[in-house]
Amino acid sequence: MTLNGQHIISSAIAACGGRNVFAEVPTLTATVSWESAVQRDPELVVTGGSPSEPAKPGRWADFAQLSATKHHQFARVDGDLIARSGPRFVDGRARAVRGDRTAPRNGTAQPVPASAAAARH
Repeated sequence: MTLNGQHIISSAIAACGGRNVFAEVPTLTATVSWESAVQRDPELVVTGGSPSEPAKPGRWADFAQLSATKHHQFARVDGDLIARSGPRFVDGRARAVRGDRTAPRNGTAQPVPASAAAARH
C-alpha cells in the first residue's frame, strides 16, 4: 500500500526534500504491485511503525537492483506521530525534517513493512 500526493504524509515527504513516487495515483491510499514500486526505483523507503519493531528490510531485500536496497536507505517514522492528523503529526513531521529516526541509520537496513510509502529525491 502507498499514499498519493494529496495525502498529508506527502507534504511531510516534501518538507524533507523528497518526492512521493506514487503522487499521481488516483486514490488517496492505493494498493500497488511490487513491480510498480521497483519500476519507480525509490532512493528512500519511508514507513510508519512501532519503535519496538525489529530492524528487518522485509520483502524490499528481494530487489537488489532497487536504489533504496542497494544503499540501505530505509527510514521508519513513529506511526503514532505521523499517521494521525493533529498535533502529533506536526511533531512527527518536525522529527522527520530534522532527520530524527526511531532506529539508528548506521548503514544497516531499517524495518520496512509492506505498507511502505516510497519517496525519491
